[in-house]
Amino acid sequence: MHTFCSEDCWVSLEAVTAAVLRSPVDAIAVMDHNEIEGALRLAEEAPFPVIVGEEVASEHGEIAGLFLKEWIPPGLSIQETMARIKGQGGLVYVPHPIARDVPSAAGLRNLETILDQVDILEGFNARILWSADNIVAQEIARQYSIPVAAGTALALQAHSVS
Repeated sequence: MHTFCSEDCWVSLEAVTAAVLRSPVDAIAVMDHNEIEGALRLAEEAPFPVIVGEEVASEHGEIAGLFLKEWIPPGLSIQETMARIKGQGGLVYVPHPIARDVPSAAGLRNLETILDQVDILEGFNARILWSADNIVAQEIARQYSIPVAAGTALALQAHSVS
């Protein structure tokens, strides 16, 4: 999920914590856009496990890293972004890999060149407009035996959960 440290989210760390505590979720991954400070802070403060991640705007689409220790700058090639993730002992996670309505998606052509290095593929994203894009991502993951993850809207619900 994202926090206020991402340009597309305004949810505070306190609101994320409150939402998680009211949910059946035991742990979260925070992958803000081009930033890890929110994830690092939440990992120190939260009473539940927080996986530190970053959704990095690579030269040819977004690539995320999980279990990161250091910030990865945007604008690198996909290969260099993935090398920096792996260099930290992290996992390479591809968010919304072929979402037609997300300009920052890696896209099928780029995805095909990196599938052998992908640890996790997002097969469901709650914000994707074309459900077929989620289905295609799931099928690609099955074909290549890549674990599938889901992007949630939990943080977006932080203020509306009662």
